[in-house]
Amino acid sequence: VEDHQQLLKWMFEDHGWDCDPGAIDNQSGPATRGATQRFKERYNQEFSQSIPVDGGFDRAAWEAFHDVYERELRLSMGWTQADLDGVRLQLQLIDAGAVGC
Repeated sequence: VEDHQQLLKWMFEDHGWDCDPGAIDNQSGPATRGATQRFKERYNQEFSQSIPVDGGFDRAAWEAFHDVYERELRLSMGWTQADLDGVRLQLQLIDAGAVGC
């Protein structure tokens, strides 16, 4: 839950989305559920999507944050999606078990 709260706080503080979960307390209380619901509403508007709007931090919420990260990466680099895809095609793993963060 703390991870969810951190992500919601980031969108509130850095992007002005109305999804402040309040204190980062690792509790899925009313403030966090409300913030999650407002995040999903705003995500649907900004990304022309229709994920279910509720207070659950589910797979749809994680995928929505992935879309936000992708957009942030493109904007910060001044790239298009094609540019980003092209760079990703050139990446090589160190070994089959490697994990990149």
